[in-house]
Amino acid sequence: MKAVIGLQLMLIGVCCGLKSSCVAMHDGVKCYGSLGGTLHIQLMADASKIPYFKWTKSRSVLLRWMAKKTVTRIRDSRFNFFPRNGTVRITNLKMDDTGLYKLDLISENGKYNGSKTLQLYVEAPVSSARLVSKCASLGKQRVFCFSEAGDNTWYEWTLDGKPLKGFENMYGDILASTILLKPKTTGRLVCSIRNHISHSFKEMKLTSCVTGGRKKIRLALDETVPKKSL
Repeated sequence: MKAVIGLQLMLIGVCCGLKSSCVAMHDGVKCYGSLGGTLHIQLMADASKIPYFKWTKSRSVLLRWMAKKTVTRIRDSRFNFFPRNGTVRITNLKMDDTGLYKLDLISENGKYNGSKTLQLYVEAPVSSARLVSKCASLGKQRVFCFSEAGDNTWYEWTLDGKPLKGFENMYGDILASTILLKPKTTGRLVCSIRNHISHSFKEMKLTSCVTGGRKKIRLALDETVPKKSL
């Protein structure tokens, strides 16, 4: 049985989804997993040192442990438990796996010894980012950043490697999916779309919009493969 070492959230791209891990040895931890991917959750350091515990979700028992005796798992084969390092592996994550999980600890004499909870969120990875630029009035330029998939996304913009700042080169919120650039703004513009388990970015070369002429629409044609989060 291979050991599964729980670290802080760590993502690795694979062919069939993303692998992630989460340390949940303290109460109130938030864990994030990729839809269709695999998640390792470290509940404790070593199950052999705990006489008895049960792990539940919505009052449904997922795992019941008695030291040196037996382990009872749910029928769902996607869940596997590794006693040596107290880690649960969930494969082929589904949206229904999102929810509040509770670990109840029992001492050798049967006395309740406390509990810990973790909140699991399953998110769809971000797909390839796209950029579209459209000239607006008075030489301003509006840029749209979007992707076809991804849950709970946020946006980051840079110009020539530096974060865009409100009132310097643009109007509005740098975290938005659409920005309005001030006249004569040029350079290498990059938009990054992120969520808790993945990110994708797209770049384009900005040129000034011609005032008083026909509006121009530009599309960044090169697509960027979604990147794993750090």
